[in-house]
Amino acid sequence: MPNENRALIDRVIALTPLGPGAVARELGVSIRTLQRWRIGEGSPLPGHLRTFAELVADKDPKLATHLYDRIDAFHWTHGIPLPQRPDRNEVRNEPGARLAEQALLVASAMLGVAPDKLRPALRTALLTAKKGGATLEAFIKGLERSAPG
Repeated sequence: MPNENRALIDRVIALTPLGPGAVARELGVSIRTLQRWRIGEGSPLPGHLRTFAELVADKDPKLATHLYDRIDAFHWTHGIPLPQRPDRNEVRNEPGARLAEQALLVASAMLGVAPDKLRPALRTALLTAKKGGATLEAFIKGLERSAPG
């Protein structure tokens, strides 16, 4: 699937505000790995395809569906139970959910960390602030203060 991988990677990069380096970080791989996939030296695994699908779902739903179909085909041919596809409408209908995902992508790109590694820390920080009674505005204001020392 070298040609399909090249077209896929180029399309994802074109559809997202991220460059190749940031897309590689989103996938948890090096830019060299991304380049190797483009020239046919290996292929993205189902987890990588899922990340690609999540990155393009809002801009190109047909491509996202194609990627989920590739994941299903991989699982089927290897005798692995099929994973449940996310309900994109459920996420879209939650106020702020898509904005939260975009904020996570921006923060992870700024830090050079995969979103899945940053997500638990960010979620814990926000839940801790919420349990303490902080509003979003107060949380943001607290982050704007310079660190002591």
